Amino acid sequence: MTRDDGSIHHDRHSAARNWASFLIPALIFLCGIAFFAARPFSLTDYPLDDAWIHRVYARSVAHGDGFAYNPGVQEAGSTSPLWAVVTAPAHWFEPLGTKAVVIVAKIVAVLLGLVSLRIVQGVGQYLGGSRASGVVAASLFALEPRFLFSTLSGMETPLLLMLWLSATLALIHKRWALSLILFGLSAVTRPEALILLPVCFLAWFLIAGRKERGVFRKSLGIICCLPALLWAVFCEMVTGHWLPNTFYLKAQSFHLGGDQFAIAWSALRQHGIASVPVFVVGVAAGAAFGLLRARRSVSGWLMLLFLLGVPLVYFLGVAGTREISLSGYYWTRWIDPVALVLTVLTCIGIALLLSATTS
Repeated sequence: MTRDDGSIHHDRHSAARNWASFLIPALIFLCGIAFFAARPFSLTDYPLDDAWIHRVYARSVAHGDGFAYNPGVQEAGSTSPLWAVVTAPAHWFEPLGTKAVVIVAKIVAVLLGLVSLRIVQGVGQYLGGSRASGVVAASLFALEPRFLFSTLSGMETPLLLMLWLSATLALIHKRWALSLILFGLSAVTRPEALILLPVCFLAWFLIAGRKERGVFRKSLGIICCLPALLWAVFCEMVTGHWLPNTFYLKAQSFHLGGDQFAIAWSALRQHGIASVPVFVVGVAAGAAFGLLRARRSVSGWLMLLFLLGVPLVYFLGVAGTREISLSGYYWTRWIDPVALVLTVLTCIGIALLLSATTS
């Protein structure tokens, strides 16, 4: 056996062991989903009418009617066209009844949640340098109640989280094209996620080599921005605005005072791991390990940028343009992507702390 063959064999064996170790967080997550879904209506209903609006657009996509809320009339009322497209196949099960459609759509969200968990494991293992740190980080995140609830909510949060984490992992491994494509798709999952794409562009421009930037200029720039551009053109043609009309109805002119910040921060800290003191400890630990990694490579800076810096900017944007109340899921759901990404950093930080204290 040559050295190259041995290296390939080692890589395959290592990948197999990584996937085998993923069974632990995956089983924890699926048990949590089963616990949530066992409650009345959790499996066959949604906690918010907006989730049913997504179903209407998804049904139109599934039947080849485009983005029509009413038959034959194209509308730009969806703030998450990609979520409608991804869950459209659920409506092929309509002959089995509405409950079947809802269950299949939730299964799609569960699959996205499993992908997110696998990425959390990958980032934790990469930064911690051990398989155990990745498994612990993913297992902790699998217990996050906000993550479990969002997965079954019928909203686009699981899709945005998966794209955000996938693109971040791609950046850490300097897979620039993949990261830019994923962030481009994020922009048609939530309007606020548009902020991710220019930040990724900036990171690419500052870090990527001249050859990579040269290849990018030829094609990838258009490809990465294409989803957002196409959706913006569609919205402008249908409504005369460049974003969905529901975004303008719910957003307001930016104003961020102390009261708005306090309410938004309370919404972020209201549920799950974010509600306990270990959240702050975990974020601080994750940031510290990211800085230590940054001394050896840019991966630490990229992790901090997209798991800490960008989420905080996203948070300020939502806090300054949304009327947030603590009275229910309708008012707090805009904060969920930020809370979940910061919780990922928390879980990674705790995992690395445990790894450091036991080694």
